[in-house]
Amino acid sequence: MSADGRALERLARLALSGRGSHVETKDVFSGLRWQAAGLKPHGVFHSVYQLLKHMSYWQDWVVAWLGGGSPAVPRHASGSWPTEAGPTNRRDWDEAVLSPGRGWSGFLHQHDDAQQGDEADEASAYWSFAAPRC
Repeated sequence: MSADGRALERLARLALSGRGSHVETKDVFSGLRWQAAGLKPHGVFHSVYQLLKHMSYWQDWVVAWLGGGSPAVPRHASGSWPTEAGPTNRRDWDEAVLSPGRGWSGFLHQHDDAQQGDEADEASAYWSFAAPRC
């Protein structure tokens, strides 16, 4: 793998891992009741559940692509959005919340290498230099 490829892989690992400036979905949604996840506030097109499922769809797509696959792209944007507004029970909600981490964890496990421990430090140093301060 080229140096650029290794750098991209390191940054992708960090972006989808819940480390650094990103938060794992299980932590983001830990206080939300499953019944509320399907509600759509006035003027909002999607429920929290739909946003989570949409995000999971594209994360799974990226993981498959990074793994060397050729995942299909939906013919229309609606193909990556769930039709149901919310989960039907707590189990469905818990599965939706944990789903993004599972795909990414599996990818990391399959593509683990000896440099994994240094990735956070390398990327942190890169972004602290390259990213503007807010």
